[in-house]
Amino acid sequence: MVYHSLLIDYPTEESLARMGEAIQRAAAAASSDAPVAWLRFEAPAGAIHEKGLPTFEVRLALWPEGDDRLVATAHLWGKQVRWLVEP
Repeated sequence: MVYHSLLIDYPTEESLARMGEAIQRAAAAASSDAPVAWLRFEAPAGAIHEKGLPTFEVRLALWPEGDDRLVATAHLWGKQVRWLVEP
């Protein structure tokens, strides 16, 4: 499981590239016996603003399937969460 929240704006582009490469290596090695999940809470590019606050996304990628789903949206600090999947 790889998890991060509000991280993307802080590392250098080089560090982000290395993190992305590490995630892709783990995803490529994933199997049904050793799955990989990447859960993140980040502002999407061109974030939609409601009442002056950006809407952030909770996204989940699962391998070996390769699915990448938007599972919820929320305001900063997790307020006003809107779940897009059934529990």
